[in-house]
Amino acid sequence: MKINILASGSRGNASIIRTDSSCILIDAGLGIRDLVKRLRLVDVMPEKIDSVFVTHEHTDHIHGLGKFARNYNTPVYITPGSYVSLHGKIKKDLHGKVNLFDPGESIATNGLDIKSFKVSHDSAESVGFTFSENGKKIGYVTDIGELTPLVIDELMNCNVLVIESNHDPVMLENGKYHFILKQRIAGPEGHISNITASTLIKEVYSDKLKAVFLAHLSRENNRPDLAISTVYENLQTIEGFEEEKTKLFLTYQDRPTEWYEI
Repeated sequence: MKINILASGSRGNASIIRTDSSCILIDAGLGIRDLVKRLRLVDVMPEKIDSVFVTHEHTDHIHGLGKFARNYNTPVYITPGSYVSLHGKIKKDLHGKVNLFDPGESIATNGLDIKSFKVSHDSAESVGFTFSENGKKIGYVTDIGELTPLVIDELMNCNVLVIESNHDPVMLENGKYHFILKQRIAGPEGHISNITASTLIKEVYSDKLKAVFLAHLSRENNRPDLAISTVYENLQTIEGFEEEKTKLFLTYQDRPTEWYEI
């Protein structure tokens, strides 16, 4: 099982989970041309995508969804709340391709077991996912405002995590954003900070965890080096933690990551 983060941030999000028998796109937040370009950059032909799984309906996660599904006749899995919140053009493009699932539901496709779970965000019905095959597990949560017992429980025993590390609290507080936007970002339905991301990792850490991708970094209220150093510093308090055994990786807005295989 392999993962690649095609894009991550407020201008568009998309990732790939690939196995010997399946190729799944998580979110389609890039424009269709850029999305197809990035897929080809990582040697994935768009017509080979089996399905798209949608975390929620915000534009940076569904911008290219309708055109991609229409152009490549790709099934889309989305919660009822997120689907209802889509605007008419995307719904028209998705006609006949939508598979609705409720948060908490599990879906099996081409040997891959996908579990959804509810997360806290200011959208209609946001979810995170875990992807499991042959005892290997990838956890995927971005755009979450707070850690809940459910999120922590679902992300236990992962080999790879993709988690939000959106902002540094001091940079956010001293930044140029309007006070209301700052409140929204830092609130329980906004985005989690570098510190909270490290807390989440600590809560679910086991010797199975080999890689963590820090996602959805803010351009205005974070720095890549700060995100990495803050998380690593907090993880040092975990008994038995070794940087060589659990790698931290950055994700990018303007380019894909390297593939990571477990």
